Amino acid sequence: MTASNWRRLFLPILFSVLLFVTACAPQPPSRFEQAQKESTQRGAQPAVAKDATQGSEFNKFFPKPEKGYERVFTQEKKGFAEAKLKKEGKEIAMLAISDITGTPAGDKFKSATKTIAGYPAVTVGTTQTAILVNNRYQVKVLSRDSVNFKEADREAWLKKFDLAGLAKLKAASDSKLAKPANAISPFKPKTDTAVNQSTASGSSSLSSTTPVKVDTAPEATQSPGAQASEILKAAKEDAAASTATNMAQ
Repeated sequence: MTASNWRRLFLPILFSVLLFVTACAPQPPSRFEQAQKESTQRGAQPAVAKDATQGSEFNKFFPKPEKGYERVFTQEKKGFAEAKLKKEGKEIAMLAISDITGTPAGDKFKSATKTIAGYPAVTVGTTQTAILVNNRYQVKVLSRDSVNFKEADREAWLKKFDLAGLAKLKAASDSKLAKPANAISPFKPKTDTAVNQSTASGSSSLSSTTPVKVDTAPEATQSPGAQASEILKAAKEDAAASTATNMAQ
């Protein structure tokens, strides 16, 4: 077999092997997958409950920017709000509030051994510190500059949130869920006393205003046979009287 024939036989086999290897090789993530991965890595929240608080309700409870700092809101959705904390134009931390109703995010607070501002607190990894307000709202601070923004800084900024106001928000939400503003009063059936009074009143009104119709039996009338007998009797009497008159004459 010549070299040319070898090449003709070998090239298709080599091409098939290359296709197989390429198909089995791991593909780089798409832009969407990469963004989702980054979002997960920076502590994005899981799906929230249907009745979770709207993210716009949380904005007023975030710390006010102090001198030299800048607060920039970056995300707001149902059950979650987030803002960047910058110092001299550099991002140093992330601030977040989330409604964890119906999610497992609150499980980590069951073993909390310390509190911040009176609320159970936990440290997640080496860059996150979070507290749980009234078993519903998680307030979290994440370090973006681990050198210049440490755990003590995260705890200090957690205390700057309006935690008392956030706790009242939960109370207001619970009140709305307990009794909706458009609730319809339940039907209250009449009691036996009310029914009797209503019946007695109706009976009295009926007896005083409604005429009573009394059915009476019709007067007795003579049958046709009796009438015929009377006529025949009268005829006989007339005939007898006429005969007597003729004989007298």
